Amino acid sequence: MVDLPRRSPSPTPQRRTTPVTALPRRSRPLNSAELQVPDGPLGDLARRLRHLRLERGWSQAELASRLRRHGTDQNWHQTTVAKTEAGERELRYSELLLVAEVFEMPPDQLLSASGGGSTVDEEGRAARRRLEYDERALTHRLQAVERDLEDLVAQRDELRTRLAEVSTALATGPAEPPRSKRKT
Repeated sequence: MVDLPRRSPSPTPQRRTTPVTALPRRSRPLNSAELQVPDGPLGDLARRLRHLRLERGWSQAELASRLRRHGTDQNWHQTTVAKTEAGERELRYSELLLVAEVFEMPPDQLLSASGGGSTVDEEGRAARRRLEYDERALTHRLQAVERDLEDLVAQRDELRTRLAEVSTALATGPAEPPRSKRKT
């Protein structure tokens, strides 16, 4: 038997992994913390649309598919929904009507801030709580100022009374000290 030299096992090929941050933007996982939606009506509608979709458990692709089935416009894709939810794309009036139909609600309810649990509602309630707290704090401060004002008015009245007494005394002249009677 011939002894052949032993070969060392070949190294296991290493998988090349790409960090998530290096992926193109649309390939990165998108969570709610990363979603930067503009302020204003467009942002409110974008947040509302996203909330309604997630509330129903639909993916963006599923919503796009439902919009294509309900409407005459076949240009609804997952990317269209993503851009709309990010506030990067405005809805046309006909699209707004279609979205409202898919979510089975009137368009004005889709546009309104009150419609059940939207982020806009939560922000509004938080703002109301802050304003109510500020109002209570200002009321307490106002009551303290009113008490201080009452004290100052009382001090002013006392000083006016004393001033009047001194003025009267000065107008009548100096009072002569009583003469004591001496026994002589």
